[in-house]
Amino acid sequence: MGAVFQFLIVSKELVLTLVFSLFPILIGSLLAAMWTSTNFKDAISENFSSGEVFIYTSAFLTPYILGRLKEGGSKVVREFCFYLFLYALLMGTFLFISVRLESLLAIKMNVNRDVVSWGGYSIMLTTLVLWYYSIWPNYKVGADIEKIQRDRRNELAVATDKLIEGAGK
Repeated sequence: MGAVFQFLIVSKELVLTLVFSLFPILIGSLLAAMWTSTNFKDAISENFSSGEVFIYTSAFLTPYILGRLKEGGSKVVREFCFYLFLYALLMGTFLFISVRLESLLAIKMNVNRDVVSWGGYSIMLTTLVLWYYSIWPNYKVGADIEKIQRDRRNELAVATDKLIEGAGK
């Protein structure tokens, strides 16, 4: 039951964090839906495909991964997570700049939408993996201290009784 509970708590925190970290995109999509002929779903989709989400992805991950890298764990895992973070950061930057340059320069560039889509999905998957890695230990079910203390008191009482019985003979 502990791991399931931990998963539910971590997932709840993920949803709340996503809502707040993507708040600018959600509000922008809401405003676009209110003031243009675009519906909310299409406005969100446009914000994701325009590369804005990749800025928020890096900002979303930074505090979690930096905190986890400082805390420890095996060196191999820390290094692997750092490279995943670096991938998400650099790929997000590349995709955002590529998509934005095409719209800012008003020049048709050869930005392949399939690459943007694949890159976006890979960044989102990497972000989820790193986020869960970073947050999971915060909600790990710890040992029941009271039970441990009670067991130790009982063991001490039994050992004391045996010692007293042995001295009385």
